[in-house]
Amino acid sequence: MDKKLVRPFLQWPGGKGRLISQLAPHLPHEVIKSKFTYIEPFVGGGAVLFWLLNTFPNIRSVVINDINEDLINVYRVVATLPEELIRVLEVFQGNTTA
Repeated sequence: MDKKLVRPFLQWPGGKGRLISQLAPHLPHEVIKSKFTYIEPFVGGGAVLFWLLNTFPNIRSVVINDINEDLINVYRVVATLPEELIRVLEVFQGNTTA
């Protein structure tokens, strides 16, 4: 089975996606060789998070945070209730009925 890339599912104002090529050379060398926990205090749309997940398979765990509680709630719902979220979004899109 092909490995699927994880990608941000939303764009966030002030996102760090355009900075990845500038940030990458400054990552500690341990990131390449060791298992590590990634902590993102300002996840926003998650461009850096998803790039790291796609680039470094040795990430042991991830901790994300943001000052925007609604945004963090979206990540929680996506992580814990994806099928339910899809059903609700399909209703909003008009593909099914409640």
